[in-house]
Amino acid sequence: MPQLQVDQFTSNENDIYTVLLSEFFPKEKSIVILKSTNVDYSDRPEMLRQVLQNAQQKMPLLSENLKDNFLARNQESRTLEERFVENPNIYYMSNDRRHEIFADTKGWDKFRINYPDAYGLITLSKAGFEPSMNRALVYMSCQKNPLDGFAYYILLDQVNGKWRISDKFAAWYS
Repeated sequence: MPQLQVDQFTSNENDIYTVLLSEFFPKEKSIVILKSTNVDYSDRPEMLRQVLQNAQQKMPLLSENLKDNFLARNQESRTLEERFVENPNIYYMSNDRRHEIFADTKGWDKFRINYPDAYGLITLSKAGFEPSMNRALVYMSCQKNPLDGFAYYILLDQVNGKWRISDKFAAWYS
């Protein structure tokens, strides 16, 4: 079986992101996705590894292989392809635009002016995969305002060619 390259995006990831967005966010609201992949603590690998250990205790199907692949694939941020979902209510925000909007304490006011119907600002990781490519782990966060948001590590299984959420671990919420 060919080895998945660490920096390679796959059609599986496109399908996974589509499932996550449709499962977590109402279709009548627009969503804003940070265009660069990210995971909390990606700059502190030991802390991220500890968070994944905690997740593994709650999600027994999260294997060492899957954790290792997730960690390897998320060492560096990548730019998301804007074609992974067919939804006109999805907007992509660059890191530069995010820094511009959130440069001061009025950031969420500016966000709401620019994206009045948006559910929030969503961040996605690259998916980590089992060697068989039929199980994946993704980090997803959504911040709606300074004190309202959530982040999950989400385990997905591919059954009959379709991805479905099989488990999730709340990394944080407010």
